[in-house]
Amino acid sequence: MPRIRIIALLAALIALSSWLAACTEHDPVKPVPGSDDPFAKTHSDTFTLRAYALDSVYLAGTVNNWSTQDPAWQLTLDADGYTWRLITDVPDGLISYKFIIRKGAAMAWLTDPSAVEVDPGGGSPSYGNAVRGRTFVTPQALPQPLDRARLVIYETNINELSSTGSFAGAYGALTSGANLADLGVMDEYGLPTNDYAQRLESLSMDEVRHIRSLGRQEMNEVLATRKDQYGNPIAIPESATVFDFKRRFARYKRPDMIFDDPTRLAALLEEHDAHFVLTGKPHPMDEEMKGELTRLLQTIDENDTLRARVHYVQDYDEQVGRALSVGADCAINVPVVGQEACGTSFMKDIANFKVLISTADGGVADVEPIACLEVEDDEINSLYEKVDEAARIVRDDEHYRQLLMHQLKGYAPVFSGARMMGQYMELFARLDATR
Repeated sequence: MPRIRIIALLAALIALSSWLAACTEHDPVKPVPGSDDPFAKTHSDTFTLRAYALDSVYLAGTVNNWSTQDPAWQLTLDADGYTWRLITDVPDGLISYKFIIRKGAAMAWLTDPSAVEVDPGGGSPSYGNAVRGRTFVTPQALPQPLDRARLVIYETNINELSSTGSFAGAYGALTSGANLADLGVMDEYGLPTNDYAQRLESLSMDEVRHIRSLGRQEMNEVLATRKDQYGNPIAIPESATVFDFKRRFARYKRPDMIFDDPTRLAALLEEHDAHFVLTGKPHPMDEEMKGELTRLLQTIDENDTLRARVHYVQDYDEQVGRALSVGADCAINVPVVGQEACGTSFMKDIANFKVLISTADGGVADVEPIACLEVEDDEINSLYEKVDEAARIVRDDEHYRQLLMHQLKGYAPVFSGARMMGQYMELFARLDATR
């Protein structure tokens, strides 16, 4: 064989061996479980679920033909008692999966709450499967420091926040400003951190007042673009204390309760230099509450003080709801006890350092005794007393801070989907045991 051919062959062999060595060192080849392809690639991945009070968690998906109890895909429980974890090799490329959670005889399919992408179709069951294996562009880092004035929780359509329509995308958009996670109070799964109480204690009143002032600025800017009951823009003095009722105008929510004694309400607003923002819409077919709204506006118009200090915001929407969540000082939530399913407005109020005045109903009653200013047995008289108390508290740093810590420490563990899921599983297990 000519020398030049031998040299060329040796060079080719050296290049091939170098390439194979590089592949062995940097791009290892592992057999894919259940695959006949010896060159199929896998990589290590970690699946995590935070959930209380479950007996077992499995992963079912395209990796195991959607088996609901595959030992190779069972998550194990960490020492903290609520973190389930599986570290395993998965094939490269797209995979679809769900978690299978069990409590007693009850079983449920669960989309991974931390999924970056959710596929609406395919798999078993045929909707909401988590997807992994796609490459996404890393988003740009947020400017520092973060603006804590954006400490707000609000329900909305996820497609308004995420171009992919994914829950992870919506979560990222919602938390693009400051939030309880930024403060170290809640973790990335929406569960309170082990030291959440101490983290809350580190929050100074200077920070609270600064956040409140920015929220007030946003509220005033939004209200200036809206019309009150007289068709005029709404302007509230910077020094005024602001109460709000921002809920669906339904009988059981009792928007009329605070107007039971107009003279007493007027005296309280005047004494504390306070304003009251009322907003919400009756259902188009609810003739009773449409008539009640008309009656309330007449009551306001007949009292000089109420006419100047009570503002009904027309065309209530998400922008107004957010503005009041971040900008008002005190929220009034007085549903008939036993008729509120949960309610979420009070959660947004507490997260935004507002004083909450409430009856013990809905989600508020998930903490016993409720961790806010409670409207008790003599409800109408109690409501006026709590309005008076709240107006005094928000102007006194020591008492204001005490109440804020009481509210946040009481409800931070409750505002948790994982906590709710665990309780539902316990309920299903008890119901199943009685069959």
